[in-house]
Formats: sequence, C-alpha cells, structure tokens
Amino acid sequence: MVRETLMRPIVGEGATIKENGNKQPQTIVAVSPDLSIVIVQEDLARPDPLTPPYSNLWIIKPNGDGLIQKFTLRKNGAYVRAGEPLKGGQVLTLGVREKYLKYQF
Repeated sequence: MVRETLMRPIVGEGATIKENGNKQPQTIVAVSPDLSIVIVQEDLARPDPLTPPYSNLWIIKPNGDGLIQKFTLRKNGAYVRAGEPLKGGQVLTLGVREKYLKYQF
C-alpha cells in the first residue's frame, strides 16, 4: 500500500536532515517499491572559499563514501530515521540539499 506524502522520494535527488538547528545534506540512494523506506547517503559539504568565515555558504557534492542512513515513512507522512520515535526523531526533508551550522561561541 502506497501512503500519501508531500513529495515522492527519487533516487539521486537531494534531501536534508535537520538536527538541533543544524542541517546536513544527503543524496537519496535507494527507495523501497512501496515508498515506505528511503536510504540516504551523507553529502560532502565544504565552505565556499569566496565567502567570509561562518557565512554558511557551502559547496555541496554527493559523496560515495558518506554515512548511509535509513528513514521510514510514518503515519503523519514524514520520513523519520529508522528506530527513532515519531515524536522527537530525526526527520528527512525531501527535495533540497542544505548545509547549515548553528555556530555557538
């Protein structure tokens, strides 16, 4: 049974994990036929050398050696990291690759 989601996950497309105010870019590397499981791989993100320090402007590229993580579709339509609860679990945002560091000094 295919459940409704706002976006359909597509292999090769970007995704973002938001965690404690930070964002980490991902690439979708696999999707189950029923869309209930999405496997992502962490992208490589380097600071843009043409910007000042701490600007949060990044050069993002897929990384074949990046960390692989599994997300499962939940009843509210969100993809949450496998093994984590619906409430408070890490959520995957589809369709966008973003890197953001919440600098705290």
